[in-house]
Amino acid sequence: MAYTHPELLVTVEWLVAHRTDPDLVIVDMRPAEDYAGGHIPGAINLELGEILTEIDGVRAQLIPLEMLAVVLGSRGITAQTTIIAYDGINGMYAGRLFWTLEYYCHADVRLLDGHLEAWIAAGHASSTETPAVQPVTYVVGGTQPAIRVGGEYVLKRLNDSTMHLLDVRTLNEFTGVSFQEDHGGRIPGAVHIFWKLNHQSDGLLKPQPDLEALYQPFQAADAHIVLYCQVGYRAAFVYFVMRLIGLENMTVYDGSWAEWGNRTDWPYLMGAPRPPET
Repeated sequence: MAYTHPELLVTVEWLVAHRTDPDLVIVDMRPAEDYAGGHIPGAINLELGEILTEIDGVRAQLIPLEMLAVVLGSRGITAQTTIIAYDGINGMYAGRLFWTLEYYCHADVRLLDGHLEAWIAAGHASSTETPAVQPVTYVVGGTQPAIRVGGEYVLKRLNDSTMHLLDVRTLNEFTGVSFQEDHGGRIPGAVHIFWKLNHQSDGLLKPQPDLEALYQPFQAADAHIVLYCQVGYRAAFVYFVMRLIGLENMTVYDGSWAEWGNRTDWPYLMGAPRPPET
């Protein structure tokens, strides 16, 4: 069964056939040193930190549009460019780029299924050559503010039955066993689905029926799905997966636990969730 929005995902075979197409840019989201060690031929490097900023003491937030325009323009990317993004960690960084570009209304951005690992596994060579890039002017098409929320938004709606909180971190993060902020735990009412459950053992995404089953609890007609993790990378990837299988009305809590976990005046829960009452 094909995905509801197959245009958002490309296979290695597709990329082999189309990687030299005009107006297509392959974006390697890995750190520069990893990119230098070998990448898909023709790919340009864009490090994750280049599309992030700190806002009010909360790290790894969405950058303003004028900053994004400079970053993309410096890579030869225009608003008409088809972007194929990949990374080396199952889509966490590439997913963040996808969500960022959706927020700023870029028309055509896709992820490579299986990322660099799939390219290598298929027997294709990597390259250490950095392609020449002609800087251009990138014109941002607009914004989609509905797909990004802050902590105050979530706090005010904790008792709203139509807001479905999804925590995609590890179970240890969800229960508060491990944490990086002032305290661990989770936002009250959040459901836990580990983000790597979207993948098969070979790193490719699971087929549509499996992903539909994974997110079945979030398919209510009135559901407003709010995704969060530690700093929004994993949440952005799950946003991509939900878009791929046709879910709607999703948003990413950009500050995620990096913000909530430093607020002692906001409620949080620790430990394993209690089973529902019968």
